[in-house]
Amino acid sequence: MVAEDHCRPPKVTEKLIPVFTSVELSRLERACQGRSFLQGRDAAIIAVFQATGIRLSELAGIRYDAVDAERSDLAPAPGAPTTAS
Repeated sequence: MVAEDHCRPPKVTEKLIPVFTSVELSRLERACQGRSFLQGRDAAIIAVFQATGIRLSELAGIRYDAVDAERSDLAPAPGAPTTAS
């Protein structure tokens, strides 16, 4: 005999983090198109968010010397946690 009347689903205490839809990302990318410094900066920010899933606070902590444009690479900040591969 199964006691179905006594089973309740578990409580979910974590809130889901909202993410952009592909349509919203496309709109953001189109809004950043252009040749001005600000449009290029904004396009780079959106590209980093999209490619890495980085948090805003982590992105804000990136310094110019951490960017290797030739390799399209970002170095982690000193003391930042890293994941082992």
